[in-house]
Amino acid sequence: GQDAHASAMPELALLVPSHAFTLVGVEDGLPSNEVNAILQDGRGFIWLGTAGGLTRYDGYDCITYRGDPSDPARMGGNQVSVLAEDRGMIWLSASPGNITRFNPFTEEFLRFPISTDDEEFRPFASMHIDASGIIWLGGLESGLSRFDPASGESRNIFPGEAVLSIAEDGKGRLWFLTQSGV
Repeated sequence: GQDAHASAMPELALLVPSHAFTLVGVEDGLPSNEVNAILQDGRGFIWLGTAGGLTRYDGYDCITYRGDPSDPARMGGNQVSVLAEDRGMIWLSASPGNITRFNPFTEEFLRFPISTDDEEFRPFASMHIDASGIIWLGGLESGLSRFDPASGESRNIFPGEAVLSIAEDGKGRLWFLTQSGV
């Protein structure tokens, strides 16, 4: 019984793929070791939302994009809290009350104001782009905001509710994880 099971274990170990992990830190070009969001885009690049800006990692090198609130052609800040991709564009929040679309092909940023219920404009905690391209943003204090990139219209839907995570099921229904539940 037990001997037959033990002798099968080495063969079973050969079937398990091995994984290699590489630690990437400030010494490798990351602007900060505080990473708030991670995204792998459709081309395979790893995007890191950090306390020091937006970083693209290609497996070898880091390229960091930094914000400037006074320059509308850049992110509004460096504290990137959420990331999502839609149709090759990277969407992020780097300044409270705004989201930014980054075109990785032209390296251009475009900022959009977002309606929230948060007078202090704290960073967003979650972001999801649904199948129709609508961007949903959840905040710890600001509730849920809906942004339509085509029209530029945004509105706050669940004021005051902490929205921690947003997901979409196979039938296109959105699910929101709040402090009160799903």
